[in-house]
Amino acid sequence: EQIELNEINGASAVNTITFESFTGNNNNVFLEYSASSSSNYTVFFNGADHITMKNMTIRALNASYSHVIEVEGGAEYNTLDNLILEGQPSTSTSTNRAVLYSSDDEDNYWTVKNCRFLNGSSAVYWEGSSTSSLESGTVFENNIAENFYYYGMRFAYQNAPYVKGNEIKSNTTYTSYGLYMYYCDNAMRVLGNSIFYNGSGSKYGLRLYYCDASTGAEGITANNFVTIDNGSSTAYGLYIYYADYQKVYFNTSYVNSTSSSGRAIYTYYGDDVQLSHNIGYNAGSGYAWYNYPSSGTNILASDYNVFYTNGTSLAYYSGGAVADLPALQAASGTDANSIEKNVYFADPANGDLHLVSPSEDDTDLHGMLLPEVTDDIDGDNRIVPFRGADEACYIVDGSIWFDFVNASGDPKPYVNVPGQIGVRYHVEFPEFDSDITITLNFYTVPGNSLVYTTQLYVQKQFGVTLDGYTMVNVDNIAEGFYRVEAVFNTKNSCGGYRDYIPADNSLLAMQNGADPCVVWPGDVNNDGIANYADKKALAGYIHDANLNPLWLRGPARYRADASVNPLTYLEWKPQASLPWSTPEGCYMDCDGNGVVNTFDNILFKKNWMRTHGAFQAKDEDVFSAATFDMSRNFPNPFNPSTTINYSVPERSHVQIIVTDMMGREVATLVNETVEAGVRSLTFDAANLPSGVYVATASMQGTETGLTFTKTIRMTLSK
Repeated sequence: EQIELNEINGASAVNTITFESFTGNNNNVFLEYSASSSSNYTVFFNGADHITMKNMTIRALNASYSHVIEVEGGAEYNTLDNLILEGQPSTSTSTNRAVLYSSDDEDNYWTVKNCRFLNGSSAVYWEGSSTSSLESGTVFENNIAENFYYYGMRFAYQNAPYVKGNEIKSNTTYTSYGLYMYYCDNAMRVLGNSIFYNGSGSKYGLRLYYCDASTGAEGITANNFVTIDNGSSTAYGLYIYYADYQKVYFNTSYVNSTSSSGRAIYTYYGDDVQLSHNIGYNAGSGYAWYNYPSSGTNILASDYNVFYTNGTSLAYYSGGAVADLPALQAASGTDANSIEKNVYFADPANGDLHLVSPSEDDTDLHGMLLPEVTDDIDGDNRIVPFRGADEACYIVDGSIWFDFVNASGDPKPYVNVPGQIGVRYHVEFPEFDSDITITLNFYTVPGNSLVYTTQLYVQKQFGVTLDGYTMVNVDNIAEGFYRVEAVFNTKNSCGGYRDYIPADNSLLAMQNGADPCVVWPGDVNNDGIANYADKKALAGYIHDANLNPLWLRGPARYRADASVNPLTYLEWKPQASLPWSTPEGCYMDCDGNGVVNTFDNILFKKNWMRTHGAFQAKDEDVFSAATFDMSRNFPNPFNPSTTINYSVPERSHVQIIVTDMMGREVATLVNETVEAGVRSLTFDAANLPSGVYVATASMQGTETGLTFTKTIRMTLSK
């Protein structure tokens, strides 16, 4: 059957006409025809307006004349939705074999969505009249084009076309263009498309050709995946050619070719091109970025990009190859915050450029929020944001942790085996409900051999931070120290399950009936808390004794988790050692190694005659005038404001500043001298974008000169 649709009297924006299958299934209705040179179409929109065609399969059967749908004659305000448009396999570049074809007319206000284009010289060949008479209102969204020979989707002479979420893929061995924007002017949007080639032959992934816009109405090309895996042929991933006023943001371009001229990102002449937060990755021998002309005047700005190549030169700029990022920065004067780094993708051999471990948790890939791009290629909100098209499905560092407690919930650094130990867990990110599996792996110290594994299962409710503890059985493992790794299988920022491993903890295993020696680091006066009084007492002792600070560092400290957490001795956690006896009492052993030595003696000198009673839980969020401190902010996450408490034990100068993840200062909360006491302040982020911010406190006592610094991470979620 061959159908020609002419202008229909009475059709309007209110009185539209729809052709669709009765079932709504595009595999239930088939329309096909073997066309000729004089009438090359199965369906012809010849000036027809206000028509929707959806939920069916349409085929072209002639190998040489195989337009499935042809559009001419000023056909306007039409929609194609959920169609399968199947042309003929082609080894020709002839436009006679394009699957969807529109040329030489102004066919304005077309929406083509959720369709699948198969075969053809071109899957989509969509063209307006000329550079002086552009076509308007073109929308192509969420379509699939595959097995084409020459063009995947070609748009020409368009005014502000909207091309989003299309998947374009082919293994053609001929020179081919995936997504080609040809003289597409003004506020064009090319967003969230995926282009994938895995055949030999020269390939041009996403090309902007003479696309011109203006200040304040720039074209935006963002969140696109471009993958070219083509052996030894020319490979240009993201190709910006004589384009003006274009914002090229958050794209990921991956090329893999042994050709030394391959370019993940290629910018050629034009004016006022801005590159930001793109990943240009060349797995072959060519460049991550190639820019011409030598003056570089076409680039208005370039920063926060990621560049990587397996070739000898990272980029080409100022008329010559540059070896690495510092050389590129020197040549271009741009990319101060860009990085040169390997990036790990899910499956680049099949066009999947989503970030995977270790890149999905790599803070080096964090950038800054841009108002033009608020989500990623999958529609996930930009929160960090990550550079490239994929906002990685991450878990915020520090939002999940664990430690060991007794049956009352108080910290306990040892377990009598066989017996039970309490595992305290904390999960605050993301806000989703989650069925969480926690796997505990016990590794020997020394030796690092996995000798025991146990699991527990907990549930997190939506929007509620999970805090609790569960008693777990520990079998009769050997006496000694263990490094315990906790693997949390929980949801990430995208709502999918993944493993997350917070900092390890140490645990001492003892036979039943044995009593441990427990110490709290830094508790000089043995009053059950480590605070300003301990610091002042130790500082006074050092001053009075005129001791050498280098000597005071003492011997290397020991704890089972020290190798994975170098700051373990700065944390307020109980430390247990095997039973032993000294005249001074076990609390003298500050490093838990079973020996009272010079370092322990100095740290606890004022209390060496006392014995250590039962250790008690310490609360990091209890404040008094006896210590320097800054609390965690509450609430967290927050919108738009949050509260922070801080305390000083004497008249002190206090400065608390807030920076974003790039280290830029966004607020000064306090910068003055205050009297001893506890205070609260508010951080108002109403005018800031969503993201993670860092509050840094710097305090110095005016009497003693003692200093204190601390940072906390705050999550603004709008």
